[in-house]
Amino acid sequence: MHFSIQGTNENPWGLNERQKMSLTMVCNLYVPFREGGKVITGVVYPSEPTYTNVPCYFDSTPEVDIPAGFGRSKEVNIFTLDKLILPLKVPILDTWGITFTDPQLLLPVEQNQGFCFLVVLGNPISRRSTPDFRRRANFQKVYMKRTPAPPNLAQYYQPL
Repeated sequence: MHFSIQGTNENPWGLNERQKMSLTMVCNLYVPFREGGKVITGVVYPSEPTYTNVPCYFDSTPEVDIPAGFGRSKEVNIFTLDKLILPLKVPILDTWGITFTDPQLLLPVEQNQGFCFLVVLGNPISRRSTPDFRRRANFQKVYMKRTPAPPNLAQYYQPL
């Protein structure tokens, strides 16, 4: 199944005016294949994104903590993971894949493939609006980790 926010209507994700100004980046979301409601062992992603052009804000943390075989890698804890802010209507859960194609977000290693791939760690944290509109946030935040992309995703993207 493939969904896109292009061509449906002006505001399919229900963004308020502040969100339209702040959620200026776009990402693609991949829902992992599931068997009987459970994620398949070894998480397998479709070759095309399930949701495309999803408005978001990406807050990256530097990859400088621990020397590893492939450059440096971050410890997996809430203070060192990348954060993604999405509209509240965007469905997203643990183990979902996320890609970005914006050249400013790509590491030098990712420039050759034309995209970066991240995996959501944990379910989203929601910040809803209050009934009296004192708080009009209506966003959700997920934590994610950069990881090598599955080989079947490369056919969907063009190298830079």
